[in-house]
Amino acid sequence: MFASWNALPGRLGIRTRPLEQYLLRLRPNAKELDERFFNEREKREFEKSDLEEWRQWIRKATVDTNPVTPEEVQRVPEERIISSPMRHVRTNKGTGEEDLIAKSRIIIPGHTDPQLGLYRADAPTTTGLAEFIVAAIAVCSDWIGEVFDISGAFLSGLPMERECYVRAPRDGLPSVDGVPAIRPYALLRLLKAAYGLQEAPRLWYLQIRTILLAMRFAELRCARAVFVLHELVGEVWRLVVVLVVHVDDGMFFGDRTSPEYHRVRGEIDRKFHIKKWQELGSEEVDYLGMQWTQGKDYMEVDMDRYIKKLETIEVDEDKDIEELLEEPMRKSYKSAHAKLRWPVSHLVPCMAYQVGQLSQKSREKLTYGDFYDLNEAISEAKIQMQQGETRLRFVRMNIDKICVLTPLDASFAKEEHLKSQCGFMNILTTTDIADGPEPCNIVEFQSSTIPRRVKSTLAAESSALSTAIDRHLYVRLLVQAILYRELEYTSNWRAELIIPGICVTDAGSLYDHLYKTAERQILIDLLTARDLIEEKIIDFRWCPTTHMLADMLTKMMTPTKIQKELYLNNVYSLSPSTEDLEQEEHRKQLRQQQRNRAKERKRERKAASEQKCLKKIA
Repeated sequence: MFASWNALPGRLGIRTRPLEQYLLRLRPNAKELDERFFNEREKREFEKSDLEEWRQWIRKATVDTNPVTPEEVQRVPEERIISSPMRHVRTNKGTGEEDLIAKSRIIIPGHTDPQLGLYRADAPTTTGLAEFIVAAIAVCSDWIGEVFDISGAFLSGLPMERECYVRAPRDGLPSVDGVPAIRPYALLRLLKAAYGLQEAPRLWYLQIRTILLAMRFAELRCARAVFVLHELVGEVWRLVVVLVVHVDDGMFFGDRTSPEYHRVRGEIDRKFHIKKWQELGSEEVDYLGMQWTQGKDYMEVDMDRYIKKLETIEVDEDKDIEELLEEPMRKSYKSAHAKLRWPVSHLVPCMAYQVGQLSQKSREKLTYGDFYDLNEAISEAKIQMQQGETRLRFVRMNIDKICVLTPLDASFAKEEHLKSQCGFMNILTTTDIADGPEPCNIVEFQSSTIPRRVKSTLAAESSALSTAIDRHLYVRLLVQAILYRELEYTSNWRAELIIPGICVTDAGSLYDHLYKTAERQILIDLLTARDLIEEKIIDFRWCPTTHMLADMLTKMMTPTKIQKELYLNNVYSLSPSTEDLEQEEHRKQLRQQQRNRAKERKRERKAASEQKCLKKIA
């Protein structure tokens, strides 16, 4: 394969390193194809694809197409030369072996860059929370969404700030558009950060940001890669367009009755060389591994295709559940768990606690019992998928009354090593939810172990409240920034929020500490919450346990009727029904009876002890 390599350096006068350093050891990758096994048709298709990829490099001025001469090579510092040559990565974008859509990409082995780590590589991308909030707002505004993919994104980034050289692929590069062919391993100067270089994502992000800001978009400081465009109507700023970007993919929503919408969409199409616009509708549209659909009054997102491909791992059923896993099985466990956790953490709140608990043990302490539990969770996810319960749905509501509702819960000392659990979810609804059933849209949920050791139920609930309030305020801030422009952040930004919010707990002791005079010292976690409540920045409410939504995030349980009504039908009310209140009263009486019996037993033990002492004295 490299037969001519040993003779080539001397002929060209190029300083080289031993051949072994150029043999890339690649991770197993089912998508990348091995050219040695191409048939004649595949060879022809990928030759065309290779040519088109090189043409993109030339058009976008990614590299200086005039190779460095042998004399100039001697003057190029070695630390500026990437030690491994460029290579082609070839994949089939078709749906099967017979459906061939050849795709080639020229990759630079950035891991052999001598300057690796010396330049910034961070590139913000939008979050799932921002995407879900934007989707909910779009449904309420009667906006139809579009998904797009940018052609040759990294090749379109800002010019590189450093001097960097790379060698041509082992087969060289063909002549195209009047540019002469490049000989194998010729030294080329990079002008832009192409695929594989450390700074490529950042230079592309800075480029897209520069272009969008010039189009009068504003990037949210509280959610990078979310770009909004507002227009002034009278004295009120009105949202016209919102764009969320994830590297070279994006979602675009806006008011199609506005001239600004059509102006910016046209500019985006021209300046970013959009491959294809896909309008959301009844047919599923793929975006970042999720499938999106949109109807008249709703938008829905699922990962059913991904969940269908999840497979349980074969485990010897004769193994004892307490037996520790061997290293290969540990690796299989971690891989299967990560695959399951991805869809669950985004779309399936009723399984968030179950899947979260499967990651609590350290790698060395995993047992076959844990593997059985993981396989059971994978099977459960498939059942949930078949029942249509592994998706989020966003429905229309009155956006003029938008409100953020945050139910929160905690469980005390019931986890591994007596750790405690907290959970919450953020829901977009309306302020009328306090009076009756209202449309609700889940945009975020979380189930996690409380990082520190807490010593009481109140301490666990307080820690959960602290975490939930932090996210609650952020969601309100983000919703406000999207709808009405971003705040000027000051030390008093919480008081400037105009999006109302309600936090809900079923812990009576926590509610009493926040609203009533407490005899015990208030926990530090509650001090901020009490200030926010007293300043009327947060409305804090109690609800019966039977009416709590976040219970399923802190314990294993079958979702209640109320929880299913929220998840499947997007409906909830803060006002408990008569049945809920009667059940809570019954639970209250049972708890009181338990306390009375405990007191009685304590008195009996004390009396018995006193009698015993008197007998000894007598």
